[in-house]
Amino acid sequence: MTNAQAERAINQLYESDTLRSELRDEEASLLLSWGETRLSELADRNLPDDQFDDLSNKFRALLVAINICVGKRKTSPSQHLPMMACISRAADAAGYALHPDDQTTFLKHQSVMSNQDAISELLGLLKPAEIVQATSQTIAEAAPEIVAPEPPPAVVENVTPQPEVNTIVEPTQPEAAAEVIAPEPPPAVVESAQPPQPEELPEQPHQPTKEE
Repeated sequence: MTNAQAERAINQLYESDTLRSELRDEEASLLLSWGETRLSELADRNLPDDQFDDLSNKFRALLVAINICVGKRKTSPSQHLPMMACISRAADAAGYALHPDDQTTFLKHQSVMSNQDAISELLGLLKPAEIVQATSQTIAEAAPEIVAPEPPPAVVENVTPQPEVNTIVEPTQPEAAAEVIAPEPPPAVVESAQPPQPEELPEQPHQPTKEE
């Protein structure tokens, strides 16, 4: 830990009026105490002075955004979303993450909270970005690889072989012969019977008459 860095950053924290302009002393004390702890942790990283000072300035800007949001949330309800967006941007710059779902949940319930409860809630939602990133990476690595299930084997039904049947083809019956109608016999020719001519009659024996 670099004591000079931590001492310098903490003094600047308590000297800044913008960190408690919208809060009462006991409310601001909660915010400042949390900030002091985080700055001490930052100093433990033994960063170069210029890098440390840049991060501590961004960290103070985050606390300023929380001060304004908590202090004005009841008098300026139309500014809730812009103020939460300001906190989110300041958190990102300072190396913290504030999940959008957590922001939505806070805005739904903040109306019944006291300022101290609201500060505690917001501070609890802030997570160091490297921890959030490492957690997300661990979850992604631990997630089992989704393998598409293999299709089930096709079910082949047990088909009993049928005996081969020799089909007997019946000979085609000839079409019924057309009925043969016998021709009618020609009409009999009747010869006209002519009376016998005199010459054809047999000669009759001569019968004697009474006069003879």
